[in-house]
This record gives sequence, C-alpha cells and structure tokens, in this order.
Amino acid sequence: AKSVVPERETCPPTKFLVPPPPLPPVSSPLPLTPGLHTVFLLSADSPASLSICSMSQYSMLITTMLPTIQSLATTSYPVSVPVQDSLVLVSYGDMWHRAKLVMVSTNHILARLVDLGHTITVTQDMLRQIAQPAVRSWPAVAVPCVMAEWVGMARDREMLDTMRNTWGTDMGKLVSEFQQVEVRVLSVDDAGLHVVHVPAWEGIVKRGGGLQF
Repeated sequence: AKSVVPERETCPPTKFLVPPPPLPPVSSPLPLTPGLHTVFLLSADSPASLSICSMSQYSMLITTMLPTIQSLATTSYPVSVPVQDSLVLVSYGDMWHRAKLVMVSTNHILARLVDLGHTITVTQDMLRQIAQPAVRSWPAVAVPCVMAEWVGMARDREMLDTMRNTWGTDMGKLVSEFQQVEVRVLSVDDAGLHVVHVPAWEGIVKRGGGLQF
C-alpha cells in the first residue's frame, strides 16, 4: 500500500556563513576641559588639523604604551586581510604604533596613527594584529583640534587635504614634533573635535595662508 504521508523533500545542505569577528574598537581620546593647558603638539598638518595630548597622556605613551606595543609586535601575527576601520599595529619610523585603517582599496591603504595623529600610506606587510585586549582598550592619545578661525573647514575632507598641501611647508617651519605649547580649549564637540586658540601663534598664523613673522 502506498503511504499517505507525503515524502519529505530533500533539501540541499545549507552553508551557514560565519559572521566576521567584531572589529577592535578605537577608544576615543580623553577630552581636555575648556581653559588653558600646556600640551604636547603631536602633529600639525594645517591650522584646521592639529593633534595634541596632555602631559599625563604623553608620559603614559612614552613609559607604558610604546614599550608594551614594541614587545607585543614581536609575537603578533601579520594582518592577512586588511579591513577598513579596524585597529592594527603599523610599522612607522622604526617603531610599532597603533593605527586605524581609514581607507583600504586594492592598491592603497591609509592608516591613521591614533596615538600620534599622523595619517600615512602603508603596505600590508607593515601591519600586525592586536591580540591583547588591554592594548586595544587604551584611549587614543592624539586629541584632534582645529584653530578657532578655521573651525568651519575641519569637517570637510577635501578642504583639509587642500589645506595640508597649502600649509604643509609653513607648519613645518613653525612647529617641531613633540613640542610643548600652550593652548586654550574653547569648546569640544560631540565627535571630540577641540576648538582651540594658540596664544604663541597669535599674529603669526592668519587666515589667507602663510605665516606672518
């Protein structure tokens, strides 16, 4: 007798796609309170793109973070597939630094050194994984800033690139890496961008381009 129970259809085996692991977070830098601060100037691409850090954060960077990162890099695995927005280690200036991959394409990788404020072009062989949670969780050291007169330009990527090309040589004459400078923090927006005034640059760095000595 023929069974009245319908035969179960044979379905092809389902291949479950395993989601990629979550990207290591990039902890935001600790904001500075409004008012006057003596800070270290980490980078200065233009008046609309500065990076600073507090004296205490600089001390932690030099005494704790960088030595730990160098040690970690010796046993870290290479990055097999660079992923945009991930946090990795990057070889720069004969040292390893934490970096966020801000752009990844077939033949171009841009990395922002979150503790120095620089954005550099890298190759895949310059990248290592960050396996230690403590190193991933440290707040970024570089605090992003814009001088008050240029605040309207700080969120326009194309304008920032143009200003970097326009001001690069002059800013190089004005500042040196890890220079101490006094800044007045006027405000901090929700994204952590600090609007600042630099008293020592008053009358020297002006709108219109170029330095006025």
